[in-house]
Amino acid sequence: MQNNRTCQLMEELSSSNVLTYSLLFTLFSCAIIIPMTLLASYHLWFSRTASLFHKNLRIIIQFHLLGFLIHSGGRFILHSIDLYNYLFQDPCDMIPNVWRCFWLRFIYAIGLWITSTTVIPLVLERWIATKYSNRYESTGCLVGVVLVVLQSVVCAVHILILYSGSQIEGVVMTYCMVARDSKVNVGEINGYATVVVQLLARIVFHYLYKRNENLRKEQLASSLSTRFQLEQNLLVMDILKMFANMSTIYLGLHAFSFIGVLKLKHIVTPPVYFALVELNSSYPIYGIVSILLMYYMLHSNRQKIHNNLQIHVNSKWNGECFDRR
Repeated sequence: MQNNRTCQLMEELSSSNVLTYSLLFTLFSCAIIIPMTLLASYHLWFSRTASLFHKNLRIIIQFHLLGFLIHSGGRFILHSIDLYNYLFQDPCDMIPNVWRCFWLRFIYAIGLWITSTTVIPLVLERWIATKYSNRYESTGCLVGVVLVVLQSVVCAVHILILYSGSQIEGVVMTYCMVARDSKVNVGEINGYATVVVQLLARIVFHYLYKRNENLRKEQLASSLSTRFQLEQNLLVMDILKMFANMSTIYLGLHAFSFIGVLKLKHIVTPPVYFALVELNSSYPIYGIVSILLMYYMLHSNRQKIHNNLQIHVNSKWNGECFDRR
């Protein structure tokens, strides 16, 4: 009897246009973000504006891009299998394998939490860059590596809490879900905590920007390296403030809309509910928009970067002429 109900639900899911279109939309988004992430990674290290970012900052951004790649890759495989089963399998044969669901959901969640917690190492890296601006430019990449490890620990704690106590054996899943009903409260708390962290990060970025402005005024007679490092910090802060704004808005909307979707679970049909869950968790779209905005900010500031560099170079050249007299 239970098997008959499961087969009926699978038939309902496979015949739902709403669920199919939501999966196709997500699949299309993943297909776009995956090559975009690879291209952005290349430009992060080899483009003309790559030197704007310190190696430590690039390591953190690269880990953020890796999060999008992991999340979208796992999700692309997950939904490709779902759509294939809906199109070509009989309802009773398309019941998802619970271990396949678990591992793909696990990969899904790893990428999601990496992208959601990037703001933590970004704030710490910029604070260190501001505090030690007179010598930070010549430092190596140890700070970036340590901060990425710290971020990984934070992600691991989140995922451990979400997945601890999950039952696998004997469970029948009609749809591969990222969150289990038994962990909804923990998921909500984590979501709201993430939004609070984003808001605090935005405040800290603003403080660091003002701090760098004051340092620039105080160190007009300092070395070329120090002055240029301060100019770089200000330009990078502009970009990171934009990132923090976008991240806060998206994650805030995601957290609050998730609560609304949960309230609809027993009101709408299962296919509509699952479709809303997928559309609400639109991290691939978040990745696409963030990469495009980063590209726009870099190119809009390219002339400003060039002008500031020329000012500092001219200042150094005039000083050298004065020293030779």
